[in-house]
Amino acid sequence: MNELFHAIWIFPLAITLHNMEEGLWMPKWSEKHPRFSKIKGKNEFHFALICVTILAYMATFLFALFQSEVIFRYLFYGFVGAMLLNAIMPHLLVTIITKKYCPGVLTGVFLNIPCFSLLIIHSVNEKLINGIEVMISTGIMSIVLLGLLPILFKIGRGVVDVEV
Repeated sequence: MNELFHAIWIFPLAITLHNMEEGLWMPKWSEKHPRFSKIKGKNEFHFALICVTILAYMATFLFALFQSEVIFRYLFYGFVGAMLLNAIMPHLLVTIITKKYCPGVLTGVFLNIPCFSLLIIHSVNEKLINGIEVMISTGIMSIVLLGLLPILFKIGRGVVDVEV
């Protein structure tokens, strides 16, 4: 478990790097690809990225503190699974469809997919969680995060209304 305690911190660090890649290039990219992106403003997008990044750190912190609590285990692995899916859909899929770089694909493919896959595989092998629990918690967390994004964009529009 000590080994896992250190390994779980890869998750929020990788999300930070992934969200930085998205934050730098996604707003401009979305202007050219509105079919694939619902971003209306750079600041609202950055606000949502910061909030999701903070949530990743909180989920990891809660799981690190309370590893025996099922809810925090499901929250953490659901978040990891949701971000693993996020690297594939939309980033990798949109890159393949458009045959052009979609912001987030580099960190998604070369960091998130391998690190998050290994984290999940190791945890399943160590019987900390099983595959069905990972799939269910990933599905639930994916739905929660997809539902949360429009709310964060709306809050971001109201909180951060000056374009920088």
